[in-house]
Amino acid sequence: MRSAAIRARARNHAIRTVVLGLAGIAGAGALAWVGFTSAQRIPWRSYRIVHVRMHDIGNLPPLGAEVRIAGRRVGSVVHPRLTGGVPTIDLQLDGDTERLHPDASLAVRPRGLLGVQYVDLDPGRAPGTLPDRATIPASRTKVSVDLPHALSAFDAPRRVALRTTLSALGEGMLDRGAQINRALGQAPRALADTSALSGAILARRGAAQRFAPSVAAAAAAAAPVREDIARGWDPERRAIAPFAREAGAVRQTLAAAPPALATIRAGLAHADPLLEQTTRFARATTRLTRVAPAALARASALLTDGRAPLRDADALLRHSASAVPALLRFTRGVDPELRPLGDALEGNLPLLRELGPRGCDMLGYWRNWRSMLSYATGGSGPLGPLVVLRFELIASGESLAGSGAAGGRDPYPAPCQAGSAGAP
Repeated sequence: MRSAAIRARARNHAIRTVVLGLAGIAGAGALAWVGFTSAQRIPWRSYRIVHVRMHDIGNLPPLGAEVRIAGRRVGSVVHPRLTGGVPTIDLQLDGDTERLHPDASLAVRPRGLLGVQYVDLDPGRAPGTLPDRATIPASRTKVSVDLPHALSAFDAPRRVALRTTLSALGEGMLDRGAQINRALGQAPRALADTSALSGAILARRGAAQRFAPSVAAAAAAAAPVREDIARGWDPERRAIAPFAREAGAVRQTLAAAPPALATIRAGLAHADPLLEQTTRFARATTRLTRVAPAALARASALLTDGRAPLRDADALLRHSASAVPALLRFTRGVDPELRPLGDALEGNLPLLRELGPRGCDMLGYWRNWRSMLSYATGGSGPLGPLVVLRFELIASGESLAGSGAAGGRDPYPAPCQAGSAGAP
């Protein structure tokens, strides 16, 4: 009995060992299968397949390159191959990936500087849905040039120069992370017109081909004086350094500047009347100066022509100098008599005021007197007694005989009215 129990336990142990071995082998096989197929797909997970024809696969890895939409991983690249001599890849997309449209496109882009690339998929916007296992044509694909390919375009001397340039840039950017970050933040505004500049260059035939050699020629011309150019910015650096050190004070000044400028602007408004008057004065001055050359020319001619008269006047004044003392003595002697003479003349002023308006009467009187003298008789003279007697005997308005014959005439007529009044 005991030996049978021992044999039964040994048989059960052997069976368990075999079962566990078979289970371990099956598990290892399953793990190997999962490990073998996981590079292409994860078991029990749904995928969609899209075929892509390309002009150039670029530097995509043979298997497992990422597929991204807007930076999010949505699948991987599988089964790269040549189909009829055309490079072809399959995009294995996760089942929950957003739908693709008929105008979907893709670009092979670098993931870094070491040449690793990924597929950037653009779902498109055209109406409709791209079916499973559809093909994206090569016309809607492109491959970005990675750094190794770009560097391979340079020959050995250019690569050495590029390495020197990169080393100098590295030294220049050392410990300047904050400044570089600010520069990168301002770069979009600074480079906003770059597309317009490049478009203007490309719009002219041959301009792009001439642009690079022109830049190279300019750089070659500046190379001998590059150190002088670098040192040429040193004065500007020293001039700006105080502002950088006093950045807080500069900010406060700029903060206080708007109110100060507003006050200045208000003060300028009060100065407008002065400016207007200044403008008018300037215009008047302009009108004056417009005629000033002619006036100055005439004045110059007058002064030129006046030299001889002035010389004569100078001689006259010199000769008159000896007469001045005698004239002064004369005026001193006459001065006591000037007041009585003035009084006498002032006493005649009423008579002169009366005779002044009667100038025509005085002229008429003397005309009549002259006419009367023309009747003088011989031997008596123009004012002889016969003439006077005859004047007095002839009845006229001016004679004694005529005074009684005046009838109703006004004996005190107004100025220039004598002899014009008719008889009543």
